[in-house]
Amino acid sequence: MILEPKKQNLLINNLKLLTSEASLTLPELAKLTKVPRATVYNLFSETHEPRLSTLQELAKFFGVNISQLIGELPLSYSELAIPILQWSDINIETGKIEFSISTKTKFISTDKRNNNQLFALIIESDSYLRYKKGDIVIIEITDNLSNHDIVLISQNKTKPILKKAIVEGKEIYLESISSNIPLKLFDHTDRIFGVVRETRIMG
Repeated sequence: MILEPKKQNLLINNLKLLTSEASLTLPELAKLTKVPRATVYNLFSETHEPRLSTLQELAKFFGVNISQLIGELPLSYSELAIPILQWSDINIETGKIEFSISTKTKFISTDKRNNNQLFALIIESDSYLRYKKGDIVIIEITDNLSNHDIVLISQNKTKPILKKAIVEGKEIYLESISSNIPLKLFDHTDRIFGVVRETRIMG
């Protein structure tokens, strides 16, 4: 990845700052990130052109994005990188989200901060009235529902879908957002995987 001199200097300064704040030596940084030691040392050279994959590993390790690492955005910038998962990562048997970050994982940035984990899904069809195929929903892993929340849920171990929660006192009803199917009372066999916190309309 070719960086202009200004960004190269910002990268070096940011790496020095992040490494210092983490109280790490360069060999320790190499070991923890699995970036070759020689590559880590070269990153602090103004003539070195880092690979994108190297910057991705370092950004992921320090909890920032590449734009922050090379100085396009400040390190204090509040956006988070959220993994975009596959629907198959949702295990309807265990009721858990099962995934691991890999080099193939794609991310989307959000300024939504929460104590619970966040992930994103791409809408796969045009069957929803409020979403189109290709739209992205960012979901908080929680079963704490509020009235009119859009929830990711599996009913009777069926493929997870999005439904609207209607909360009336202690009762929770689930409303379809794809058709005029009558409300269904939530029961213990339903598995809630999370609540939609943000939607990205992709076109």
